[in-house]
Amino acid sequence: MAASNSVRRSQSIKQCEVCESNSKIKVKCIDCDRLMCETCKRNHSKYKDAEIHKLVDIKDINADDEDKNERGKFKAVRCSNHIDQICCMYCSSCNKLVCPTCIEDNHQNHDLKTIDSGCKDRLNKILKVHDEVSTETILYLQKLDILEKVDHFQYEEILRQIELDKKEAMEKVEQKYNDEKKKLGGQRNLISSLLTSRKDKIYKLQGKIDQEKKHLNNIAVSKDTTKFVEKAEEFENKHLKEVTDTIHSNRYNLKTLRYTPGIVFGMEPNTTTNEIDVTFQQAFKTDFSIKDLKIDKSKTIWTSSIDSINQVEAKKGVENLNITKRTPILADKGEIRQIEVMDIDDLVFITSTGIYRCNKRDETIKKIVGLTENKPRSIHI
Repeated sequence: MAASNSVRRSQSIKQCEVCESNSKIKVKCIDCDRLMCETCKRNHSKYKDAEIHKLVDIKDINADDEDKNERGKFKAVRCSNHIDQICCMYCSSCNKLVCPTCIEDNHQNHDLKTIDSGCKDRLNKILKVHDEVSTETILYLQKLDILEKVDHFQYEEILRQIELDKKEAMEKVEQKYNDEKKKLGGQRNLISSLLTSRKDKIYKLQGKIDQEKKHLNNIAVSKDTTKFVEKAEEFENKHLKEVTDTIHSNRYNLKTLRYTPGIVFGMEPNTTTNEIDVTFQQAFKTDFSIKDLKIDKSKTIWTSSIDSINQVEAKKGVENLNITKRTPILADKGEIRQIEVMDIDDLVFITSTGIYRCNKRDETIKKIVGLTENKPRSIHI
């Protein structure tokens, strides 16, 4: 039956699978998986490693199953260490293909197997290790899933606690703000009452001296010299002096309101008070705008406008502030936001484009750092 199958199969082949001619098929190379004529068979012997290829006469090819079994085997290869030798065995001890010379030199008493058997055994070991790694990987991933769920639960629980703390803190802050507003309202009422009382007193004194002034004018009109001199002395040394003494004795001394930022969060010093004493010594008028004002160690006053830094002179008894030196700032540097005194010679100022240093003597300006993304509005030294 097998013979008839092979005959039918050989009869169905019309040409050589190498030269593709209609020459009669003689053999099949199992390694090349090609049917060859007599001419191609002779040429095949010249191929590289042809001596280890298996040629089967066309008459001995029985069935497709036999071909498959032959193709499913691991085949011999030329030894990489001994080029004239063919590897004939598989060394399981070293996991290497070996030729007779290799065996003689280094593999005596090793576990030697046929190439097909040794390669298949190693494949089975690899597959077994693969299955073990896969099982371990699955268990590890399951543990990671559990940890992920635990982490999510902890996150939700901590987030819930944070929200509770936030709510409690906001309630405390709200209560503290309300307390501060109430306290501030009481202080404001007290200060307003004191201011009103002081203003009423001054108004009364002002009204009194207005009446005395009118009376003095009437005496002057009557040309009563004795009475005029007497009343003028009284008006100047009593009524006018009473008003000026009242004003000078108070000198605007009064409690003013003050608030310390952050007080509601408990960051205020233990000595913090919500009111300070202020005394105005002199008021000045200006005919120029002032964005910022600083005083250096030499008591020189420095002010800034949008586009300049100015040295200013303030004198007692002089009503107006005067600019003694003006240093213009070019438009490409941006609008001046704040100035700070750095030392006896220099000022530092910040604009929308950077932080600059200005020499107070020669008015030279040097950029310290440029500002691109972050745009601070103030600087402290």
